[in-house]
Amino acid sequence: MAKPKLTKLGILFANKSVNQASISRRTGISKQKLTALATQSTDRILAIEIVSIALAIDEEPGDLLDLLCNHVQIKEDTKVDGRRKRGKGPGK
Repeated sequence: MAKPKLTKLGILFANKSVNQASISRRTGISKQKLTALATQSTDRILAIEIVSIALAIDEEPGDLLDLLCNHVQIKEDTKVDGRRKRGKGPGK
């Protein structure tokens, strides 16, 4: 049976030899949820879960957030003459 592909969190768990059952007991996050977070890139993680997991594995919450979300980018703001471009919406 092939091993499931790991997410960034799953790779971190593997590198730190994290015991998910222990993390589950310490954080209140179910083992099933931890497994899903470690193997399913479509599973969403809450900010409180990031903080809880980080504290349980002796990581800084901000460092874990950066690791998990370093791919996130925002779109360039469109401005006209230094002012925000206004769209035509209801009532305009």
